[in-house]
Amino acid sequence: MNKDKNYKIYINKEPVGYDHLMAQQEVFLVPVIEDDTETIFKATFIRWVHKIGDKFYFYFLDSKQKEVVKELTSFNNNAIGFYHSVYVESPFFDNFNGNDKEQSLSLFEMQSKHSPVFKILQNRLHDLVGDKQKDFIRLQAADTLVTSFEKTGILPKFSEEEEDIKTDLVNVLKAIYTVEPRLFMALGREQQKMTIGFIHLLLSSDRRKDIAHLISQTIKLTVEEQHTLRMSLKKRAVIQ
Repeated sequence: MNKDKNYKIYINKEPVGYDHLMAQQEVFLVPVIEDDTETIFKATFIRWVHKIGDKFYFYFLDSKQKEVVKELTSFNNNAIGFYHSVYVESPFFDNFNGNDKEQSLSLFEMQSKHSPVFKILQNRLHDLVGDKQKDFIRLQAADTLVTSFEKTGILPKFSEEEEDIKTDLVNVLKAIYTVEPRLFMALGREQQKMTIGFIHLLLSSDRRKDIAHLISQTIKLTVEEQHTLRMSLKKRAVIQ
């Protein structure tokens, strides 16, 4: 967070490297407008190469970069390997009451966990991390999942002539996994095999569109997620 200040940590006069610990680092400015007043928060998103703990947090820091409070990110599914932290800096937290357990605000403590600005900020940060998780699953974790399904025999066997059918199934599985990874990770091996077999049967019939309906009955999908899933469920082209 202090790269622009050229801060370094030395041990025995040797600088300690840390870039190899981070798979991804991005900085965002998150504006929050409440009662015609805009508050800008600096959010540093880090995805770690390795697991750093059992839970992942938003760390809220004041203008001196002192931690005032931390909250779970709610993306704590270790099974997909999305190891992350988010550090949020702002003078907003200089007088922040991190221990406030009251549902109402006092006249003297307008900055707490229950303040409107903080609640809006939490929603924005949740969306930010949610987008990062989807990118991670789509670009990396989904391929790893499909590979593991093939190695363990969970994915149906396909001949060379059925390569287009396999591609169709894999693309749909990746789309579903991106929308909600727990739909697969919460299942045992036999349940995974049965679920994928059921999806394969629907894709091979005129009922493939029913997959989106079944998933929407299980989880709430955003408009973007619904569009992504529908696109993956469009009738595959028949290869001659």
